[in-house]
Amino acid sequence: MNSFLKNRFKSITAGMLTTALVVSCGKNDDEPPVLPDENIAETIFQILDKSDSLTVLSALIKETDRKTGGALEASLKTDGSFTLFAPINDSDSPLLINLDSEGNLVIPDEDAELWDNILKYHIVSTKAIKASDLNDGEEFTTVLGETLSVNRSGGTFLEDATQTKSKIVKTDIVAKNGIIHYIDKVLTPQIVLDAIDSKQSNGVEEILAADPELSSFLAAIKAAGLEDVYFKNPGVISKGSDRTAKFDLATIFAPNNTAFQSLFDELGDDYNGLDDFDTDEEKTLLRDALRFHTAPDSRRMRVSFTQAEEQLNTLLGEQLGDLDEDITVAVQGADIQIRDSKSAGFIVNGDKEAGNNIIHTINIVLRHKAFYDGFEADARAGDTRNMPTVFKTYPSLSILLEAIEKTALSFEYPRNNFTEPPLNISTYFAPNNDAFEELFNYLGDTYSSLDDFDTPEKLEVLKDILLHQHSSSYLCKERLEEEGRSANVFTRLINPQVPKFPDNERFQVKTTGDAANPVIKLEDYLGREANFNQFNIKVAPTLPACAEGQTGLSGATSLIHIIDKVMMKSEFRTRLNP
Repeated sequence: MNSFLKNRFKSITAGMLTTALVVSCGKNDDEPPVLPDENIAETIFQILDKSDSLTVLSALIKETDRKTGGALEASLKTDGSFTLFAPINDSDSPLLINLDSEGNLVIPDEDAELWDNILKYHIVSTKAIKASDLNDGEEFTTVLGETLSVNRSGGTFLEDATQTKSKIVKTDIVAKNGIIHYIDKVLTPQIVLDAIDSKQSNGVEEILAADPELSSFLAAIKAAGLEDVYFKNPGVISKGSDRTAKFDLATIFAPNNTAFQSLFDELGDDYNGLDDFDTDEEKTLLRDALRFHTAPDSRRMRVSFTQAEEQLNTLLGEQLGDLDEDITVAVQGADIQIRDSKSAGFIVNGDKEAGNNIIHTINIVLRHKAFYDGFEADARAGDTRNMPTVFKTYPSLSILLEAIEKTALSFEYPRNNFTEPPLNISTYFAPNNDAFEELFNYLGDTYSSLDDFDTPEKLEVLKDILLHQHSSSYLCKERLEEEGRSANVFTRLINPQVPKFPDNERFQVKTTGDAANPVIKLEDYLGREANFNQFNIKVAPTLPACAEGQTGLSGATSLIHIIDKVMMKSEFRTRLNP
């Protein structure tokens, strides 16, 4: 049997029921059932929808109908004489299914038609077939049009297009419109088996080669000599072949080209491409970093990530036997963050099937501890100049990035304009996309997007707005919480245009709630409050602890918080709407 047909219903039923009922093997009624039985009030679908043993099947029918516009549920509720071979919750399944964050069953859009075919393959619409009528060698034509055959050798089994039989584990559940038999495997028709084999012909190499944004990752695999791991047998197991893949049912987090360019920028002028990893030590570090992007034995779609945080073991961790070499996946609203021990990025495009594996495109090159130790980061790593590089890793900051590009804003401020504190100690309160949408509404009908900042004067105001979000103080969450309870903390702009802004129009922090559940907000001079969506995003690989109230900081210590309002000054609106 194709190994891809070994996903199990039971892998998701824990979230849908606590215990599957123990089902019996056969029916002990003295009298054979009369089918269909109009004296029974419930239809086939009503019976399976109530059964604790068929919760996955019921959910699959509903979800498949929803995605395809089909009517399987309605058909099994209508008058007729149907036979349903119903896979129980603990059944082998040919395709991937998952639960979303609310515990609802989810199937990939591209699999909806396949599931429709699979489910139709479980229904005979012309006859309610009793267990006593299941004769050895007999064939039945299903609603799909393909046939099932009966095998009575050592029990009662159904044979489909695969080499694995499905055992009938409970028989003759009579309904108003037919009969149900419980089986222990999802039946797979030839049309679906052919589609699965076709999908599996596209392995990791083919999927990466088809996506221009992943050309650097593909080149890195080849440069590191990992073709044997990723390409020689990318989890594709044909019928009758030996399993020789280095990994199977894996999740691969593939950095896009922008992520690799950001890595080169961070490493400094000596690294402009993969060819610059030219020593044996550098090649080993690169090779291990690529292994660090693959979680084996864990074929995970986006919707399966539901926890605030979870650790995934990697190929590198398995190789080294080091559980500390894990990657962390964290759900942050609609986004899924992926991070190593020091840096973080996001899944930007997910759920590409590559053989038995899943590929997610991410916007960061993850690095293991030895990589961080082996390369001396660019001295600018924590400087204000590197903030846009961090912004690029957050999908929720795309409008902010567009505004920075539109205004040609530079975060490289001249040192001779300042004495204390050092230039690269700062905090940026980064407005997210919702914050900019709120700003456009606040500014009035004239402004619906950044395109409406269409004159040099308006662009200058937009630039000043961006600068106004930047403080020259090191304001980590702990300090904001502490100061917000006792006093107002005002930002201090670090751009060369500081004199043009009056000191009395800055914004303040407020903290409410108890120590266990603090609520921290920013308020601008106009009384508009901003909530924090995320705290303490590091620009440097390491930052000093601030809970101890450190002062006189020096070095690369820039910090970012994401907020849901653009902090404003009264003059900004006046200048935009004279």
